[in-house]
Amino acid sequence: MQVAFRRTGERRYAVDVQRRSAPDLTMDPAPGYQDDLPHDLVHFLVEVHWGLRDGIFGQVAGGGNAWTFRLAPTEGPMTRATRRQARRVPRGNRAGGRDIARSEVLAQVVHERWHARRPGVGLPAWHAASWAESGATEAELEVWLALAERFVADWRATPVVAP
Repeated sequence: MQVAFRRTGERRYAVDVQRRSAPDLTMDPAPGYQDDLPHDLVHFLVEVHWGLRDGIFGQVAGGGNAWTFRLAPTEGPMTRATRRQARRVPRGNRAGGRDIARSEVLAQVVHERWHARRPGVGLPAWHAASWAESGATEAELEVWLALAERFVADWRATPVVAP
């Protein structure tokens, strides 16, 4: 599976997914735009870093749509096989997603930690409880924060591409 994040306008982005054994998907517009780290990029990095195989992107890889993606536009008419695969999407959602709750908690924790590294920004009162719930260690968080920093410059430099 290939995942691409693209800017589609001022404070707007999309997530495109190409899959081998299921139709391609898109989420446009995607929620939670941030100039530095959009919400779904945070999720993607969290799931890769913590090896969450059955989170949002794992569910998508398994044939689902995580209840947020839709079929990507195709060139030409949809084939019978593609229509049949598209009807199976709800089954892919039911069959997966066991790591989605952990993905959400980790995304919330790391995003707040990342923002708190900026001058004058503190952690919210709920952070300690969410961090405990996430099961993440301090060392894991620090590695994730370093990983995220590498993506910030790339995201800021990403040009707006009209659909």
